[in-house]
Amino acid sequence: MATILNLETSGLYCSVCIAVDGDVVASIIESQPNKHASLITLLIEECAKKADISLDQLDAIAICDGPGSFTGLRIGASTAKGLCYTLGIPLIAVGAFDIMAFSYAAGNKNMLIIPVIQARKDAFYYAVYNADKECIAMPKTCLISNVISEFQKMSKNAYTIFSNLNADISDCLDMFVSSNMIKPVDAAQMSQLSHKSYKKGEFREIIGYEPLYLSGFGKQF
Repeated sequence: MATILNLETSGLYCSVCIAVDGDVVASIIESQPNKHASLITLLIEECAKKADISLDQLDAIAICDGPGSFTGLRIGASTAKGLCYTLGIPLIAVGAFDIMAFSYAAGNKNMLIIPVIQARKDAFYYAVYNADKECIAMPKTCLISNVISEFQKMSKNAYTIFSNLNADISDCLDMFVSSNMIKPVDAAQMSQLSHKSYKKGEFREIIGYEPLYLSGFGKQF
């Protein structure tokens, strides 16, 4: 039996969940945006109380690896690393695009799944998955001005999964792919993937771990 604390801080809303063997036993999503630094510790304590599990009963901590908010990812990583080091348990990192693709029900074996996350007003992050949820093009950054060169070779069956994109980016992508809205990533969506990583022993080195920042938040292209 593996009890894992999952932390998601890559987006506007911080969320945490505790899962046992991949099944969520407690989950909390903060309703106030960009309150990661002040609320993440409180959310962890509240979630543990809700699950009736003490932190020293945890077998691992999983963090959303990004891409996403530079500040949010840094806060989540620091919190996860500190807890892992203190409790002497392993660190697991789950990619935001893996979570999005896993949450999407592909209806066509020939289709592509393209999770998209807004980076800034004129840019977004994306990756490409096949219908079996296997990543076939690693995460990268794309400017609106480069959409045609990036997407013109995509399959006609390609789909994009996104949340909270502005109109400029949505309109550009709609020229090439069908848009399917899904809810923003939250910690509960990580539970099965983090459990899978735990069973495989896919852990990150605690001290040296850095999230997948890519570009856009706090960096220049």
